[in-house]
Amino acid sequence: MKKKLFPMLLLPLLLLAAEDFEAYPDAAALRRVWLEFDAGNPAPESVGFGTLNGKAMQVTAARDYSLLYREMENPLGAKAAGIRLAVKGDAANPADAVLTVAVRAGKGGADLGRMVIPLRSGEARTVTVPVAGLGKLDKFAVLLMFNKTGGSLTAAVDDIAVVAAEQLVVDGFAQAADSAALRQAWPGFDAGNPGPEQMELVTVGGRPAMRCVTGGRTYAVVKHAVENPAPGRASGLLIRLAGAPGNAKSGVIVFGARRDEGQPNFAEVQIVPAEKAGEYVLNSPEFAKLDRFLIVISFHKTAGQFDVTVEEVAVQCLR
Repeated sequence: MKKKLFPMLLLPLLLLAAEDFEAYPDAAALRRVWLEFDAGNPAPESVGFGTLNGKAMQVTAARDYSLLYREMENPLGAKAAGIRLAVKGDAANPADAVLTVAVRAGKGGADLGRMVIPLRSGEARTVTVPVAGLGKLDKFAVLLMFNKTGGSLTAAVDDIAVVAAEQLVVDGFAQAADSAALRQAWPGFDAGNPGPEQMELVTVGGRPAMRCVTGGRTYAVVKHAVENPAPGRASGLLIRLAGAPGNAKSGVIVFGARRDEGQPNFAEVQIVPAEKAGEYVLNSPEFAKLDRFLIVISFHKTAGQFDVTVEEVAVQCLR
């Protein structure tokens, strides 16, 4: 099955915050918005209307690979975390028939979110696609790629919309009775990778938080095991933290998540903590697949100290 990336071209001027296909008067109007990618990635042979949640876009494809795309608006701003859409295939479709949904900042850019949806069923499905960094975009491109081997494929797509993330706190600070209990919940990684010299339970804005101070150590790390509060829906992991005046400028904090201690991080971000609290998010499809995972926060520097207060750690799940 052919999968290509091509240079950025002009996108349609009509932008929508949601796509329910109800407003198009005819198939010609629909095709002025849902476009062919280019000559090497042609549109399906038939693009018109069917019924799913009311009026829907219906596609019939004889080619083994065909593609449609359009540009949409982000109405949720920084709260946006993914897109949701309704899809229905057909029991008569080829056994390997799938729809791959991809979201990009621009038509020819890298995939920020991607999901493969089987089309060998006449049952309607509503799926949610996590999209990394969607909250930073004012607009984005949605690609619908139809793949199969032989035969003919029929599919309906409806109700494409941007969705926000719900925050489910998993930090455990509120459960810690004192600083000693906090250090038990957030231990150093192992004997060769100790935690910060100082860890204490503090209060920020009336809520418990974790203060970590690393002075003489150039490397310190803590871990925290998490039972996933939203398996199947989790799309990311958020941390809110703040630094102190005079913190080291020579290093970073690495905030990561891994399946288990013996495995590398499947998602991570490097943070230079500002004095004002900031939020940082890891996005990965792996979160939805796991019943449990490990949070790892490591402090790297060559001189000076890190004095950092972690105010919240939360799983993001798409609403």
